[in-house]
Amino acid sequence: MPTTQPPSPLLSPYLSFPSSSTGGGGSFTLLTGTVGATTNWLVLRIIAASLGHGSSSTVRVVLASCLRDTAFWTDGARKLGIINDLFQRVTIIDLLRNSSGGNGPGGGVCGGICGNNPRLIHEEILQAINGIANNNNSDDNEKTVLILDGFDFLLAAADSRPSSSSSSSSSSSSFLQDLLATIHELRSHAHSIVVTASADSPLLLLSSQRQQTHHPSSSWCSPPPLEISHAAFVMSLAHQANMVMSVRQLDTGGARDVSGVLRITAGGGGQWGWGDDYDDDDEEEEDEGIRIIHEREFLYFVSGGTLDGGGVKVFDRGGAGVT
Repeated sequence: MPTTQPPSPLLSPYLSFPSSSTGGGGSFTLLTGTVGATTNWLVLRIIAASLGHGSSSTVRVVLASCLRDTAFWTDGARKLGIINDLFQRVTIIDLLRNSSGGNGPGGGVCGGICGNNPRLIHEEILQAINGIANNNNSDDNEKTVLILDGFDFLLAAADSRPSSSSSSSSSSSSFLQDLLATIHELRSHAHSIVVTASADSPLLLLSSQRQQTHHPSSSWCSPPPLEISHAAFVMSLAHQANMVMSVRQLDTGGARDVSGVLRITAGGGGQWGWGDDYDDDDEEEEDEGIRIIHEREFLYFVSGGTLDGGGVKVFDRGGAGVT
C-alpha cells in the first residue's frame, strides 16, 4: 500500500506545529512565493506533516484556495503519496468554483460562491471547521490546521470591480481591513493557520520606491491602490506570523538543478509555545517550552518543474540534494 513520502530532514522541523495553541489564537505561518517560485509544494508537505502528526483522528486540515481547484490539490496529494484514508481528513473549499459548482466563465471569487465578500468567505470556512467538530462529537483533542491559499488575489479581484477613481482608494483600504479582520477571526477557530501570499518585487517594492522618488509635479509617483493594499496585506501578515517561509528564484537566474531559494525566518508574532511532545533537534533550540526559530536558507529543486511539486529536493548551499 502506498505511504506518504517523508519530507526532507532539513525541512521537516518547520512543517510541524505546536501541540497546544498560544494566547490570541493558534500558531501562524506565512508562506510567500513569486510567479516563478510558487508555494504549492510547501502547502502539500504541510498537509502531509499535519496528517502524520499525532493519532489518526486528532488532526484535520481545512484548505481554502482562491487560485487552485480541488482537482489540483487532490492530484498533488496523490503524487506526494498521501493515501486516501489520510486525505479523507482534508476538507477543501474551492473558492474558484462558481455558483453552479463549476469553474467556467463568470465563476471564481468575483462572481462565485462568495461574491468576493470576506464575510461570506469567513462564514463558509467557519462552517467547514464547525462541521468537522460536530462530526467528531466535539473531541477536545481534535485539532484543525487551516490553510488559506492565495487570499491576496481577493485584493486584485476587489480592485478590478468598477468604481469611481475618487472612491477607489477608500474602497481598497476598507476591503483590506475586512480581509485582515477575517483572517484574524478565523485564526481563533484553528489550532494552526497557514496563509500563502505573493511577494513579487513589483507588488512590494514599487510602492516604496515611488514614494521615495516622489516629486510634487509628478502624478506617476503616486502608487495605485492595489499596490498599497497588497504591500500592506503582506507586511501585516508578516508582523502577525510566528514564522515566515519564503520561496524565490535564484538571484542569478535559472539553473539546471536548482529551482529556487527557501528562506525561513521568525515573524513578528513571537515564538511558539510547545507542549511536552515537542522533539528538539539540531536546527532549533527550546528555551523553557519556547521554540526558537533561527534564520535559515536552503536551495530546492522541483523535479520536472511541476507546479504541484510532486518531487522536491531541499539542500544546503553547496550540499547534495535531500529528498
